[in-house]
Amino acid sequence: MTFRFLPFLFFAIIVSILVPTTHAATPATCAILSSPIILRTGVSNPNVTFLQKLLNFDPATKVAPSGPGSPGHETLFYGPLTTKAIRRFQE
Repeated sequence: MTFRFLPFLFFAIIVSILVPTTHAATPATCAILSSPIILRTGVSNPNVTFLQKLLNFDPATKVAPSGPGSPGHETLFYGPLTTKAIRRFQE
């Protein structure tokens, strides 16, 4: 059994804890979901770093074994290595 979804579940739990509610009757909204950002090959964005960190949790979806994109060396750039890691995650 594979547990590739665990980093995303962990992230959802952390976001639900950290995002404050502004009013007791109004539920908190996830800032990431309220203003979606399109990530695709060629994009440079701080969210790419976060995505690469999530992918690097699982050896099967690791962005790179060493160098840029590898664990501890995540980048802002969504390049071919990130695309390949996403495809492995989706399999």
